[in-house]
Amino acid sequence: MPGWSNVNTGFEVKAPLSSDGTNVYVPVATDGKDNYPQFKKYNASGGLVWNSNPATAYPSSGGFLLAGLSLAKVAGAWKAFGASSGHWVYGVDGATGRQTWKFRNAESTMATPALANFLGSAGPQVVFSNDKNRGDDPNGKNGGHLRLFTFDGKQFCTASQPVNGDTYRASGYNNSSPAITEVGGRALIFFGSTGPVQTGVGGNQIVAYDTGCLRRWASAPFAGQAVASPTVADVLGTGTPQVVQIVPVIESATFTYPRVYVLDAATGRTLVDSGTKLRSYGGNLGYPSSISAVTADVNGDGTQDIFVPGNKLLVLNGETMGVLSALDIGGAIQNSPVVTAEPGGGVRVTIAGYSGNNGNGVSGGIVRSWTTRTGSLGSRGWPEFGHDPQLSGLQGTLHPPYNQLVEGQSLSAGVSITSSEGGYKASMQRDGNFVVSNPNGTARWSTRTNVPGSKLYVRTNGTLEVVTPGGHGGVAGRQGGRRRRRAPGDERRRLHPHLQRHTRGRGAHGQAHQHLVEQGLVNGLTLRPG
Repeated sequence: MPGWSNVNTGFEVKAPLSSDGTNVYVPVATDGKDNYPQFKKYNASGGLVWNSNPATAYPSSGGFLLAGLSLAKVAGAWKAFGASSGHWVYGVDGATGRQTWKFRNAESTMATPALANFLGSAGPQVVFSNDKNRGDDPNGKNGGHLRLFTFDGKQFCTASQPVNGDTYRASGYNNSSPAITEVGGRALIFFGSTGPVQTGVGGNQIVAYDTGCLRRWASAPFAGQAVASPTVADVLGTGTPQVVQIVPVIESATFTYPRVYVLDAATGRTLVDSGTKLRSYGGNLGYPSSISAVTADVNGDGTQDIFVPGNKLLVLNGETMGVLSALDIGGAIQNSPVVTAEPGGGVRVTIAGYSGNNGNGVSGGIVRSWTTRTGSLGSRGWPEFGHDPQLSGLQGTLHPPYNQLVEGQSLSAGVSITSSEGGYKASMQRDGNFVVSNPNGTARWSTRTNVPGSKLYVRTNGTLEVVTPGGHGGVAGRQGGRRRRRAPGDERRRLHPHLQRHTRGRGAHGQAHQHLVEQGLVNGLTLRPG
């Protein structure tokens, strides 16, 4: 994309920017509680394409945006997903800036949403993490929420991370942006949180959830707040990615140094900890939710090296935390660099930010760039905040479906989903029979349908249908060994007793939902419309 001269956005820009390859999307407004923010889109010449809310004049203070606009192309059209400090998250039409949906969170959302298609549907799912303030409730708890939405705004999964203390009440909670990768055949979502087990100082952690909103692990407590966003990259050269987290170690009001942890993505176990090695690179630093480590293979050894902002831009060996290079950035810059490939080989590292007034009363911005003669972006790297220009937060390729379906989805012939616990499986067999199997492979329950090539379909009213290739369907159930069609609502009587819980219930936004739930039969395997 060509450059352009200064463009006045009208407000401070604290959030990371995103791009669809031609245009730049900028969250700019000081939004305030319950106010719709101003998201802006600029073309390749710096011209304003749209403003999501041009009619509202916001005060010069009282709110702020730290979350970027994540982008995805759905059916050939760009969609944007963003948040505000005013308790809401939004879907936005990328072509017009029109708001397509909104959802009111419990509190502010400082984190940029992650995007990934772990349902195998027509578009990606949107992963938001936000904080939760107990407010005036003396029995309430601070903490956070994880929320999963379809791209058209239906919440289908949520989990909370309560905490037991007020150590980080002012700036803790869930502020870091989620990151996603596949680990051991399961998609996992990682983000920083002061929960779920904080009881005092140092209780900040990375937590990992599966796509059914079940917590898989929580790391050991860090030495500082887990507000910066996690990075998922192979910094140890094992062939599988690890989770990299920067935390600030605050020694005084004017001195903070970075501490870097490398975690096992499957278990959360700490593999490498920089400890006090980076203390000499401290200063008046901050690590907000809009910053993360980035990686590239700088020295060409096949392993991702880690870029960490300090009083210099540090390039670290992921295995030893040794400093490979310390680049002078002219001040404390609270941004993540961007690493790009050089046409002739090597990489280019660029960082932008502000310098402060340096004692001369003049403030200004800084853009600095360096190149290497060796190295490359490599594989399983994280070259910028959010991993890519669309801020997807996704590392690698997913292989859905995993353990759930939502309304409007189908399970094709020959495809299975497997429970998060216990190894129970739901399979739409090629012979037309839908079967729930025990861990040993024996059938626990089936529809006893027999039209080859049929698929399982989740209807919007909460029923399951086995649909033949010709488009004929009936509610999943059995009677006397034969399949029959039923009117909606009759399925409760015919489903296996272990499958009856929550059938025809009401979910988020009022949609019906059906769970194959934690009953020992299919613990964690969900079929969940809405």
